Amino acid sequence: ILCFIGGFYKWLSKPFSVGDRIEISSFRGEVVDYKFLSTTLIEIGPGKEHSQYTGRALIIPNSIYLTNTIAKESHTESFALHSFTVPIANDENWMTSEMNLLLASKQACSEYFHSAQNFFASEKHFFVLGPVNIEPRVQISIVSPKQINLIVRLPCPSLQTNQVQQNIIRSYLELQSNRKPNPLDTRVGVTAT
Repeated sequence: ILCFIGGFYKWLSKPFSVGDRIEISSFRGEVVDYKFLSTTLIEIGPGKEHSQYTGRALIIPNSIYLTNTIAKESHTESFALHSFTVPIANDENWMTSEMNLLLASKQACSEYFHSAQNFFASEKHFFVLGPVNIEPRVQISIVSPKQINLIVRLPCPSLQTNQVQQNIIRSYLELQSNRKPNPLDTRVGVTAT
């Protein structure tokens, strides 16, 4: 009965459609089918930090929609704001790490930044309180006396969030090791999902 009520709620509210990526409770994946009793996802992960297909299909009972919030990543949009966390040691080098991560982020989105600005400035994507600043940014969170989390937020093409994130992390690690990133690097092994 709860699955049927959850399916009815989903049918009325239409929180997502086939092709959307959603996260609900501990499940994250791309919707491939939904019915009145269950929803089928192709799992994405591992964990929340990665966006690769794991190869597993998840069949979720629709009763879950009655007690959990749905987060949606729509791929029908051209761009999305993407955030991820890079943990570092809480030592005297944290400012260099922050600067290198910001530099890597700006380099990663330089090719499409102007298009992303136009996308987010359009009337359709205007935020309730006005335009959003989409400049890449790094915020700091002190986790413990020994660890700082650097939280990156930047615009990304919707279908390339994992690829952009991996490129930033690789460039950041190269900058941290004082090697100059190679602009012709094709990022072998990094693929968009």
